[in-house]
Amino acid sequence: MENILKIFISIIILYGLIHFFILGAHKSKVINDTKDSFYSVGTEFTPPIFSLGFIDGHIHKDDNGNVYKMHPLYIGNLALTSGKIVVGEPYYFFDIEPLDIALKIGTYPVYLAEVIIKKKNLVVDKRNALVKVKLASSPAVTWKYKASFSVDGGTGGYFDYQNLKEIISNQNFDNFIDSVMKEFGTTYTIPKPFHEKHHLYHQYKNISYKDSNIIIFSAGWGDGVYNSYIGYDSEGNVVEILTDLGVIWWDPKVYSRS
Repeated sequence: MENILKIFISIIILYGLIHFFILGAHKSKVINDTKDSFYSVGTEFTPPIFSLGFIDGHIHKDDNGNVYKMHPLYIGNLALTSGKIVVGEPYYFFDIEPLDIALKIGTYPVYLAEVIIKKKNLVVDKRNALVKVKLASSPAVTWKYKASFSVDGGTGGYFDYQNLKEIISNQNFDNFIDSVMKEFGTTYTIPKPFHEKHHLYHQYKNISYKDSNIIIFSAGWGDGVYNSYIGYDSEGNVVEILTDLGVIWWDPKVYSRS
């Protein structure tokens, strides 16, 4: 009996170690390399929803009878005092490197594509589907996969990297994020035509910080992994950074260009 108990305890310990070192590895907060993605960094895509999603009233239908009506919003300018942008979940900004793209110091408009989801003519949900930082006036026609980030707290955001480093060096990151998320949590109101309690997955907030600001938003279906892309116009110029919050599915195999 004693030997059986020892074997049982050993199995439990072994399971815990496997769960921690193998399964736990998949909960990394920052994903910037190809081993954590279904496709390589730099892979080019042309999903129509990346453009159509920012046309007010655009309708998308899926095979399950859901109808998605797009509602784009301008949610403020993002100030980049260093020309380096951090994309990820604010709770884990301290562990995130900026996107590998050099931008001019300045302010850039940010747009959010909300989607109202109906089934059998009834509103069943409202989500944030896409977010983009517009870097130039010309429209993007192709997008290249750049990086991904994982979410455990249902939020994503954009922030200037130099300001982030300053916060971390002054050891006040936790206080900063607590204040940001507290302010973020006060923005929620139930939009019409909702008549009962609903989730918080259509929030957004533009919060000032010194000479810069942080723009945060509810992330798609909540926890998960979300991809960011660099958008190029017909001349090959970089014109936007787009984050797909995974609400409207598109097939990478259909819209990839190698």
